[in-house]
Formats: sequence, C-alpha cells, structure tokens
Amino acid sequence: MKKKMMICLMASVMMFTLVGCEVPEIEELSDIGEMIESELSSDSDFSIEELFEESSAEGSSDEMTEEESAAEATSEEPMVPDNSFEYNGKTVSVNDDIDTILSVIGTEENQTGDESGNIYYIDTDRMVLFTEEVDGVKSLGQLTIHDENVKTARGISVGSTEEEVRAAYGEPSSETMEGSHILNYDFEDCGITFALDEKVVAITYFKQ
Repeated sequence: MKKKMMICLMASVMMFTLVGCEVPEIEELSDIGEMIESELSSDSDFSIEELFEESSAEGSSDEMTEEESAAEATSEEPMVPDNSFEYNGKTVSVNDDIDTILSVIGTEENQTGDESGNIYYIDTDRMVLFTEEVDGVKSLGQLTIHDENVKTARGISVGSTEEEVRAAYGEPSSETMEGSHILNYDFEDCGITFALDEKVVAITYFKQ
C-alpha cells in the first residue's frame, strides 16, 4: 500500500513540474523530497528504482489482461443468431418457414424433391433440405450445405479450416473422429456440424 502511495505522490510531483503548475499546499519541492526520503528510510525493503519497476510491471499486467479479453471475444455470439446463415447477400434462419428458406437457397428451376415431398435437392446435392411435419405444418429438420458461397453467422463456409472454425466457435460440444472428422456445436434452438477433410467439406444445420 505504501509503495503505491509513493508512486502516486512521485507521479503527481512530476506532472505538476512538467506543466509548470504550482504543487498545491506544498511550497517547496524539497519538502516533497524530504517526505519521500523519510518514507523510503522507514522501509529498507525497496528503493526508488524498485518503485518504478513495480509500476512498469503493473502496466504490463494490464496489457496482458486486455489481450486475453480480445482472445476471448473471438468466440462471442455474433450480431445475427447462430440459427441463421447468409447466401447471395440474403440472411435466412432455420426457424423460417420452408417457402422462405427455399426462396433464398434456390429457385423453382433447380429444386427437385422426392415423392414424399419431405426432401428438397438444390442443384442435385449443392444443398439438401429435409423437412419434418408437425400438425400438418412443414418445418426444417435438417439442411446440409456443400456450397462454399453459404456463410454461417460467424463467417464460416465450406473451405474454411478447422482452426478458423475453432476460432469462431470455440471448442465443440462434441467431436467425432471415426469415419469423418465432425465438430458439433449445440445452441438453444439449433445444432451445427462441420464435416472436415483437412478443410470444411459440409455444414449441416439441425433444428433442435
């Protein structure tokens, strides 16, 4: 505590001296020198040099804290929710209705479906959308993406590296190494998996 008090006192003197101001309530700088000398003589464990070294070390510690905060910020939640993705400048959510999703990811000309009407293929397999039906209403159940033009809410796409995925999303909720390398991330209303073969080869959204 005494060290910090002395650092503040010395810094104040230097500041007033540099700007040419009169030090409040102390007429002579020699008085302050005597005060500092008196305080130092009462504590033989440190010197003026040590005071400045300690002050410098505290400053470095603060800088480390800022760097650590910046590193943690890389995996913070994005401005748009994780259940959304961007394609051709348009953003759509897995919670949107099927017609809205299909209007963004494809056109009537490149959409095909199976006989059940529950699977939609966009350009054969560029994207494959599986629907589920509840009370007669269809909603997205799963969407698998092989198109590198689709970007997740955190900027990841087919072709991104594993390092980029981990930097954007942090450690996965689960990871599979058998067969394919899969990173799985669970969110409140959706799940996202990244299939990797050196780089991301497929992104799949699941409705939770």
